[in-house]
Amino acid sequence: MTRCLHDAQVHAIMTLREIGWSYRRIALALNVHRETVARHVRQANSKPATIAADSEPKTGQRRQRGS
Repeated sequence: MTRCLHDAQVHAIMTLREIGWSYRRIALALNVHRETVARHVRQANSKPATIAADSEPKTGQRRQRGS
């Protein structure tokens, strides 16, 4: 069973990480797994995907294989 973290816990993870705490120290303080801490930090630091206005595929054009 997976357990979702409350917003306050996620905020605490980010705040403690910003002041220099390690993933392990944060995990021990909040009683969560170290990988859970790492996952939330990774998600917060990832940039959302952006689509350029001119990136739409043009009708009738296909990519050539092997080039």
